[in-house]
Amino acid sequence: RRQTEAQRLLRVKQQQEAQIERMRNEINRLKGQKDVVASRMKYEEQQYRLWKKRWLERMREATKQKAALQRQNQEQCKRLVQKTREADQSARKVEELRRG
Repeated sequence: RRQTEAQRLLRVKQQQEAQIERMRNEINRLKGQKDVVASRMKYEEQQYRLWKKRWLERMREATKQKAALQRQNQEQCKRLVQKTREADQSARKVEELRRG
């Protein structure tokens, strides 16, 4: 009876050791995955920072271009108004000369 009890305890011990080994392997696998994920996260963070920096620079450049285009548009509108007035004055003078 003691022998069967000893055999049973030995089997239990072997099973527990096998389970411990499986758990160690699983822990090591998870640690490896954790390192891969951490590395990927760091890479993605760097890529995001670069993208954001480029995007902000493009936005600043677009804002400058918008302001320049608005100034150019205002100047052209002023010139158009001025040239229209000059054309009206010239047309009136021509009309006066025809009558006169």
